Amino acid sequence: YKANTENPYQASNQRINTIYWEPNITTNEKGEASVNFYNSTQAGNIRLVVEGVTANGNVVTALTNYKVK
Repeated sequence: YKANTENPYQASNQRINTIYWEPNITTNEKGEASVNFYNSTQAGNIRLVVEGVTANGNVVTALTNYKVK
């Protein structure tokens, strides 16, 4: 899932559970990657969950939170 980038205000004003989903993100040699996404305009706490699989087949997960004011 990706927000409607043709009208980012409309996309960011929706109340949705998944803000961004991309199954094919590749990291660099340091294991880093960047993504950009439109955030909700509704104030509240956002839980960010990143999940993936390494080249060796190991499952990895990272969790963090941030606040939309």
